[in-house]
Amino acid sequence: SFGLASVHPPHRVCRLRQNIPSSDSYMDFNIKAACRNAIDSTIISPLRKEYEKRIASGEVIVSAISSNQITDIHDLHIDHYDKTFNELVVEFINQEGREYLFSKINIGEQNSPHTRFVDSEIDARFVLFHNANTHLRAITKKENLSL
Repeated sequence: SFGLASVHPPHRVCRLRQNIPSSDSYMDFNIKAACRNAIDSTIISPLRKEYEKRIASGEVIVSAISSNQITDIHDLHIDHYDKTFNELVVEFINQEGREYLFSKINIGEQNSPHTRFVDSEIDARFVLFHNANTHLRAITKKENLSL
């Protein structure tokens, strides 16, 4: 007999289901990307551009960690402190709900280069949450990668 059980043993089906991208880590990864996108254009990019102008004008920018001078824009990293970005996202997920946030992400949207929330209200809530719970500072690339 060529019934379903003989073609697809139950243990095989279970293993295949484990690979379906619906795990908490998969959802968290995408929520984190959408959160980063929410703050990039409104907070991170404008701050980075301000630092770029200051460096281009000859102003000395120093790392908030080491006081080393940052003279090359490619050596500038914007870092979250008091709470890291990861800590912030975890708290936001706990506050809003993982499944809810994940359901509001543009997964599968055609021609979308960035993972983002499809609801601008969630973007706005994350920006407010971000601003109320963390701070930003200029540090060097090397310092940021070693944190």
